[in-house]
Amino acid sequence: MKFSSEGCDRAAGDLNTAATNLDRIINNDLENVMNNIKGIYESPAAEEMYSVHTNMKNSFKDFEEAVRSCSKYLTEVVKPAYEGIEKAAQSKIQ
Repeated sequence: MKFSSEGCDRAAGDLNTAATNLDRIINNDLENVMNNIKGIYESPAAEEMYSVHTNMKNSFKDFEEAVRSCSKYLTEVVKPAYEGIEKAAQSKIQ
């Protein structure tokens, strides 16, 4: 990441993209795999595997929220502060 307001936008976008991709993988792709497995595999070990998957999926919601909060913070707090610093520095150069 470059230190600039554009860098803040890029980093925020990258964080949102990562959160969206992980959400898709966990809540769609992996969920479909787990549902397919449930249809053909029953055992105590399988039940434990499903339980672990459910716990992971529930924990991911907190992780995704934290990643999106970081993105929002970059956009709403860091970027404007950086733009103020850039403007002040530029005015001192001129």
